Amino acid sequence: MIGHWSLSGVWNLVFGDSPAWRWLLNAAGQLRETLDARVGVMVGAAIVLAALVLKEGSIPSMMLLAGVAACGLGFVRWGWRSPELGLYALIAYIPFSRIMVGDFGLGIPGFNLTNLLTAWLLLTCLLAYRANGRVWLEMTPLHGVLLGFIALYLFALVRAAWAYGGWYFWDYLYAMKQILAPMAFFFLAFWIVRDIRTIKTVAALLMTATVLIALISVWDYLTRGSGDLNWVRVRTIAREPNVLGTFFVTYLFLYAGFFLTLWPSRRGWLMLIPLLACARGIMVTFSRGAYLACVAGGLTIAWVRSKRLFLAVLALLILAIANPALLPAGIRYRLEMTLERHEPIGASEPLTQRLDPSATNRIKIWRGALAMIQEHRWWGVGFGAFPKHVGYYSHGEAPAIDAHNLYLLYAAEMGIPTLLVYLLLLLMALHYAVRLYRLAEDPAIQAIALGVSGGIAAWAGANFFTFCMDAQEAVGYFWILLALVMRGLQLTNKAST
Repeated sequence: MIGHWSLSGVWNLVFGDSPAWRWLLNAAGQLRETLDARVGVMVGAAIVLAALVLKEGSIPSMMLLAGVAACGLGFVRWGWRSPELGLYALIAYIPFSRIMVGDFGLGIPGFNLTNLLTAWLLLTCLLAYRANGRVWLEMTPLHGVLLGFIALYLFALVRAAWAYGGWYFWDYLYAMKQILAPMAFFFLAFWIVRDIRTIKTVAALLMTATVLIALISVWDYLTRGSGDLNWVRVRTIAREPNVLGTFFVTYLFLYAGFFLTLWPSRRGWLMLIPLLACARGIMVTFSRGAYLACVAGGLTIAWVRSKRLFLAVLALLILAIANPALLPAGIRYRLEMTLERHEPIGASEPLTQRLDPSATNRIKIWRGALAMIQEHRWWGVGFGAFPKHVGYYSHGEAPAIDAHNLYLLYAAEMGIPTLLVYLLLLLMALHYAVRLYRLAEDPAIQAIALGVSGGIAAWAGANFFTFCMDAQEAVGYFWILLALVMRGLQLTNKAST
């Protein structure tokens, strides 16, 4: 009887007229009506790229060149009618851009798939502008702050070249390009996205790519086998685990936003599946900074959603701190590694003697950065010059490497005013995301805005422990999401007037 009932239930679920089957068909129909149907091709492309990363494969250069040429002609010929197609392609590719560079084996600096897609997007935008009479230079307050931030970046490089010699400008120009290029995604996405349906489609494609990367990261961890911490930490699409952890904590809250917005329905509860996959992706990076950033994002999204929810999340956090055994074993293991010595020590003994080498080195670097900021508080030592000076300001204790803290790096290299502009940018972005959540009547737009608010807080938290502004695979989606928020707020305001 039990076996017969089980087989019958499976049959009804897959082929029959069961309520679950009708619900799935209805959900699929609503999805087709809500999203751009053409995005399915880009989802397929993202799946192929994820499979290639998982299998450590690559696309033959000639095949890639032929495909890019065909797509390029198509974008130029028809892209002006639907410039969002190029944006979909860029979103599907961004997370894999470090692994699948797409330089066609030529090794020419700047000649890669990301720059080609960006150039095609710009060209189709210009064609659409001429054909449809669209307004080209639309500005929002966030546009102005971001342009000012970019200007400060350029000034820092020019000032450093003036201080160290003209060679410095050309040596560090490419490094600056790596940071500024992803910011262009904000302007392109804001210009291309013109309606609510496109906002939803872009967010859905972005979320799909995120969970694909979570799945291949977890699979990579499961197939690695045993080894030391440096071996088991997963990197997949990024250059190092902390960058991958930052990627996950910044974008997983989109799923949390949909869950908290739609939780009374089945669609809301289904969001827990990819959300848990992304959470597991964070765990396999063994990034302590990502763990703490996830807490910051969780508290923020709970506060925006409901003050009662915030108090409940805060209570759970306090309970976990008081009882570490409640934490997952992997997280507890990584956090416990921070202290190498747990026994009491003398009051005069420095804290660094109790910490693991990684935490100890960061404290030494941060002390050197603070000394550097104290002496160069207005304009810093110049873009890219931090590694050259940190040894001197740390009295030879800190290695000449990255600051492992975006805020200290900005203040040390470009001055406190530049840091304040960056903080203003984050606060404004968070303000607009929360405002969109409050004003929007569409549940999907509310969910996206709620998720972005948590992602901004998590990104800000991760900035305390790493620097990802030059990691296109991690920061690219961040700028696109800010563009979605600004366009969504603009459309919401128009609809209400």
